[in-house]
Amino acid sequence: AAAGLSYALTPIGTLPGGSYSFATGIGEQGWAIGYADTAEGHTHAFVFDGTLRDLGTLGGRISVAKAILDDGSI
Repeated sequence: AAAGLSYALTPIGTLPGGSYSFATGIGEQGWAIGYADTAEGHTHAFVFDGTLRDLGTLGGRISVAKAILDDGSI
């Protein structure tokens, strides 16, 4: 383990009415990305930057965030 590194686990919760969220990555800025279910039972990509934000879809019912770049692009 590298000296000086520390980590903290932060509960991110779920989207409104959803029952789960699953993080798939974390960026240099500490933002987590992934997917979560909605109250309607759909799966939407999210970003967590202190607040869990639904990224929606491109017109379908499913989206998943799989990677985040150092500049915050998802």
